Amino acid sequence: MHDTDSGINGEATTCASLEKAFGRAGEEFLAGNHAAARNAMEGFQEKLIPHCKIIGEPGPENPRFSIVVLNYKQSLDFAALVFSLSGVSRTQECEVVFVNNGNPSLEKTVFDRLDCYVRIDAPFNVGCSEGRNIGARLARGEYVIFLDDDGAITEDTIGALVSVIARHGAVAVRGRIVPKSPGGSSAENYDLGDRIRPAIPSAEGISIWRRDLFLEFGGFDPLLVGHEGLLLCARMLPFFGPERFLYTPEALLIHDFADAPEQAAEKSALYDRNDAYIGFCGYDKSAVQRIFSVYRRPTRQSKAFEFRKSLCLPPPNDDAPELTVLTVARNVRDRLDDYRRMLGLQTWRNFKVVFVDDGSDDDTADRLLDLWSGEYDRLALVRTDGVGRGAAFDHAIARAESDVCVIAEIGDISVADRFAQTASYFAQHPYSGCVCFDIFSDRPMKIRPDGPQVVAPSTMQARALFGAPGPFSCFAFRKSAFLQSFDASLDTGAELEWVHRNLENGASGHFLPTPEAYHPLPVDSDQRTPALALERVIATHARYLAHMDDGDKRCAGQLAGLVPLQSEDDVTQLRTYECRFLEALGDFERELAVEIAMLMDLRIRDLEHIQTKRAIARQQERSARKSFKKDSVMMSGARIGNELRRWTRKMR
Repeated sequence: MHDTDSGINGEATTCASLEKAFGRAGEEFLAGNHAAARNAMEGFQEKLIPHCKIIGEPGPENPRFSIVVLNYKQSLDFAALVFSLSGVSRTQECEVVFVNNGNPSLEKTVFDRLDCYVRIDAPFNVGCSEGRNIGARLARGEYVIFLDDDGAITEDTIGALVSVIARHGAVAVRGRIVPKSPGGSSAENYDLGDRIRPAIPSAEGISIWRRDLFLEFGGFDPLLVGHEGLLLCARMLPFFGPERFLYTPEALLIHDFADAPEQAAEKSALYDRNDAYIGFCGYDKSAVQRIFSVYRRPTRQSKAFEFRKSLCLPPPNDDAPELTVLTVARNVRDRLDDYRRMLGLQTWRNFKVVFVDDGSDDDTADRLLDLWSGEYDRLALVRTDGVGRGAAFDHAIARAESDVCVIAEIGDISVADRFAQTASYFAQHPYSGCVCFDIFSDRPMKIRPDGPQVVAPSTMQARALFGAPGPFSCFAFRKSAFLQSFDASLDTGAELEWVHRNLENGASGHFLPTPEAYHPLPVDSDQRTPALALERVIATHARYLAHMDDGDKRCAGQLAGLVPLQSEDDVTQLRTYECRFLEALGDFERELAVEIAMLMDLRIRDLEHIQTKRAIARQQERSARKSFKKDSVMMSGARIGNELRRWTRKMR
């Protein structure tokens, strides 16, 4: 075979040709030619593995976890790390895998303290990310742990990683990094505090992953040195949600961020190049960070993770009901791959799918059948001729074989345990008519800023008083309880109207604030159809009040966040309306009245807090204007405007 200049997609598979292609990919990456770099790496791993030499004594036949350590140069730090693994390597749960990244002088004596291990010798330096990928691919454990070769671990590090990922059902868990040198520098993301919480797995050198999912989603991008954990998390996040990626402070790695100022500057420049590449791949680094940022805030939201974890239901047993997944779509051919992958990742497999293709002209149905090869008994494909969402959903419900139906929207991705949580809920609540979970998004959510932050279960009847009972993309219901058909005459808001009308006719259920679906766009059904939402809220309140004047209707809208608060008088009137409404409600449903009273108190406190913040902001702005006016006598009009805005921002 002969080396070629066409990359590694042809027949050239010698070590020299692979090394040449890898080098060319790196050059293209540094030059910002991302497409050329990815093209040069196509098929690289499959061609490389046959050239890797595997030596050593394998550990147990079916290890629970594999520890992968990538090494390039022999050092005292590496020898110390190997020594620290000697105890865990003797257990029947552990497999230790070393990837020698092109170091021909690596001495075997450094491994003498290990009873068993596997060493993979790469033919040349394939980079940190690809070296770890090779280790994960050739490992055998259910979980794979990556450790930096120049860091030190404590005796609790490995146990903490394995315990947290298993106990929380996580996809990945990262640990805490502290400086090794006295006064050593530390990156911002190294130490995230003293409690377990969701976090981006950006400390790849002290992390554990579900190995099957790590490989399913392609592992680390071989072009990246840094941010590879973030990019892999971005690919996996829609299918598992932020609360399946955790940080634990008990898994400690002692490691310096950089040994010298020039190294820190070099690392910073490297990360800038990585950010550009992540954008090329179609992901926004800041958007991913924004999803997890809520768990760092010192507010009620920062504790929401602990509350929501306590709400998670146990895995369903054999008595849990069969589910029918209902999907209505039109011209979604390009989005079916993620839809099919989502269904394949669901941990609860007792479900069938009714897919209504409502008049597509882009081969949606044909593509769906191609993706469904081998599982046609699970799929019912219904073709309609542009009848609209409401009528199409009626067709889907009519074809459902089970009583429990689950809404799965194209574009919205249900996380892997959503069907399991749904089945468990209905098994534990046989008389409940519906359940709705929460959603998450990687874009700024245009949900009403005055909305209450829910961290506990609430009834759908109570939530209906505040607008949309829950996101439709996370909704599930019993056919036997939701007997009202969709209103086919509605162009928008048909789902909201249908849910409200069935609740008004006796259906019941709960909203559980655990994020079980990813929505890639800002979502709020009420904001898309505010007039319809306000109409439904007023109609729901009117069920309990004998008469509603314009002031009552305004208060109902303010409680739902659809009508803004304008003054302190509005808050006073809202308090009066609350008392009147609860008095009327108590005559009908005492238990529901208690729950709504708590929700209303929370709602009004939120509104009062926002009103107070607005008043303070206005006072600060007035003070800024007065202070600024003294210094602005000689300024031009344009400069005055610019300076005034600057002062206002500063005061806020």
